[in-house]
Amino acid sequence: MRLLIAIGFMDFCIALLIAVPLALEDTPVRALTLPPSVHTVALPLLIRIPSVAITARLEPLGLTTDGALDAPVSPADAGWYEGGPRPGAPGNAVVVGHSGWRDDIPAAFDNLKNLEPDELIYIDTRLGTTEAFIVRSWRFLAENESTKSIFVQTGETARLRLITCSGDWDERTKSYSRRLIVFADKVE
Repeated sequence: MRLLIAIGFMDFCIALLIAVPLALEDTPVRALTLPPSVHTVALPLLIRIPSVAITARLEPLGLTTDGALDAPVSPADAGWYEGGPRPGAPGNAVVVGHSGWRDDIPAAFDNLKNLEPDELIYIDTRLGTTEAFIVRSWRFLAENESTKSIFVQTGETARLRLITCSGDWDERTKSYSRRLIVFADKVE
């Protein structure tokens, strides 16, 4: 049944492609260009990193009122920045997760600090596909050090950036002293 519907839909599209230009012969046509990250990769649902026993649901995240990247609601979940490319699309997809949650409650990225270069990260999507990434490196940033370069979109390579808290907890600022950033590239 699906095949018949698909064929019928394709016939309709072909007929439309032929009929519309004939009907609009004298009308100028402009091409619609979408950014490469729009609709080229399915919505991410789950991040899996088997080598360090991480599995977490992914929720879409935006920016806070002061312009900072929002954080996942639950310590068990991670989130991807929906203002950038989806994981697997060209550019730097950003995924954040909690670690070191209060009262020793397990958090999504507690084991991220154990991740090593050449280990694999998997993003499962809403369409049942999986995007695979290989870890290239990681580094620590001080709490006040800018993370803007992580969000810069350059080139056609699909990259993944994982971010979590690290270092010492500062009770006064209610924040950790460092951020752990993992850099990974899509496996082609």
